[in-house]
Amino acid sequence: MNGRKKNLDLKDVADSLSRYTKSLNAVHPINVKPLGNYYLDFVEGIKPIRNTGLGNFAWLLDEMILDILSLVEDFRDIVRLSMVSRAMYCFCFLDDIWKELTLDIFNGNFSFDRSWRRTFFTQYQRNKGMIGDTDEEEPLRFQGMYSDVLFARWMAGNIDLHVWAPNETIPRRSNLSLEEFLEEYGIPNKPVILTDVVNKWPAFTEWTADKLSKNYGEVPMKTDQGVTMKMNEYLTYCMQTRERSPMYLFDNDFGEKCPQMLKEYEVPEFFQEDFFSVLGEKDRPSFRWILVGPPRSGSGFHKDPNATSAWNGLISGAKKWIMFPPDRVPPGVFPSPDGWEVTTPESVVEWFIDFYHEAQSGSFKPYECVQRPGDLIFIPSTWWHAALNLEVSIAVTQNVVSTQNFMRVLNFLESKKNPELCRQFLAGMESTHPGILEKLKAREREIQSKRKRSMWEVVSEEKSSGFSFNFADSDE
Repeated sequence: MNGRKKNLDLKDVADSLSRYTKSLNAVHPINVKPLGNYYLDFVEGIKPIRNTGLGNFAWLLDEMILDILSLVEDFRDIVRLSMVSRAMYCFCFLDDIWKELTLDIFNGNFSFDRSWRRTFFTQYQRNKGMIGDTDEEEPLRFQGMYSDVLFARWMAGNIDLHVWAPNETIPRRSNLSLEEFLEEYGIPNKPVILTDVVNKWPAFTEWTADKLSKNYGEVPMKTDQGVTMKMNEYLTYCMQTRERSPMYLFDNDFGEKCPQMLKEYEVPEFFQEDFFSVLGEKDRPSFRWILVGPPRSGSGFHKDPNATSAWNGLISGAKKWIMFPPDRVPPGVFPSPDGWEVTTPESVVEWFIDFYHEAQSGSFKPYECVQRPGDLIFIPSTWWHAALNLEVSIAVTQNVVSTQNFMRVLNFLESKKNPELCRQFLAGMESTHPGILEKLKAREREIQSKRKRSMWEVVSEEKSSGFSFNFADSDE
C-alpha cells in the first residue's frame, strides 16, 4: 500500500529542480518559475506577484493552498478564484485540480482531450447538450510567479524520461534451460531478463494499441486510480496525456472479460509451477494483470503481495526498472515495521526526480535495466522494485508461488491477519500435493543450515587471516 511522500526540505527540492531542469522538453505554459529565479529576476526589475496576489493565503505553504483547492467541489468556484489575481490564476491553472474534478464528476465516462482542464469543459458541455468543440482561450502568461511546488509538478510531467535510461546492471539471457534458470536465478532469488520468450507469443503481434481498440474497445478496464474506462477511451487518453501521475490500466480480470487474450500468451516454462492454483480461480489472490500505460505511469517501490515472485513480459514500449534486495530499503521509501505497507513519493517519476541521484551515489548500486519489446523480466520474491514507463507500454504480468519461494509465502501468510487464506492454502497443498509441505520445510532447513555453515566458514577464514568481516553488502 503506497501513501503520500514525506515532504522534502526546500534545499532538496531546489537541488532536484536544478539537477533536471536541463532535461525539460517544454516551456511552462504560464511562465511559473522555480523560486531560485526570484533573485535573478529581481535584479532585472521584475516584481514578485505571489504575496500581493494571495492576500491572507500568502502565509500558507503552496502545498497547503493546493490541498485547500482540492476540497472545492464546484468547478465554478475554481473559475471564480482564478479571476481573483494573477497568483491565484497560477494555482487554479494546475491540471491536477481539473483531473480531480473530472474524475469526481464524470468518473470514467469522458473522452480525454489533450489536457484535464480542456477535457473537463468539453465533457461538461457535451453533458449539457452543447454542440461543437470547446473554445479554449490561450493561457495567460505572467512574470513574477515563483513556486518550487507548482514548477516541480509541471516538470514531473514534462521531463525527458530517458535521462534515467543508461544504467543496465540486470543480466540479459537467452536459451536458458529450466535447470540453468533455477540454478542461476530462481534458487538464488536474483533478477534476470529473458530475451527469447515474449517474441514467440501471438500477443507480441496481436496486442497493438490499434488491435486492442478494435477487438476490445468497448470492454471496461480498471485503472490504478479507481477509475474504470472503456479500452478505446483509455487508449485515447494514453496517447495524449502529459502528467506527473497518469492513470495506469492495471486490470486483474482481463482474462475473464477477454478470454481470447489468455490464448495469446503462454506462461514460460520457468514459472509454470503455480501452488496458489490449489485455491481455485475463485478463492486465489489476484495473480495476473494486463498493463497499459503512457509515459510516466508505472508502479512505485513495493514488494509483491504475499511474498510472491513475478514475471513481466513487455509487448511494446519501454520500462525502466530499478530493484533493491529485500534487506535494502530504497531511499525515499518508508515501510511499516513489517515492510508491507509503504509510504513513497506520490508518483513514480517524482521518486526518480527526488531520489534516483541518491540511490546512485551510495556504495551499494541498485539493480537496473530498461525493458524493451520482447523482454521478460523476473522479479524475485520480497525484492523492492519500481517500474517507470518511458514510452506508451503494453505488458502482461503474473505472480508466482513456486518451490523456490514457497517458505517465504507461507511465512508471510502465517504472519498476517488472514488465517483463513493460510488455512485454505495449507489444506489445498496437502490435498493436491500430499507430503510436499514436509519436503519443502526440510529443504528450507537444509538451505538455512548450509547458509549458516558457509557464513561461519567465511568468518573463521577472515579471523585467521586478520581481516574483519562486513555484512553490509550482502544481498540476502
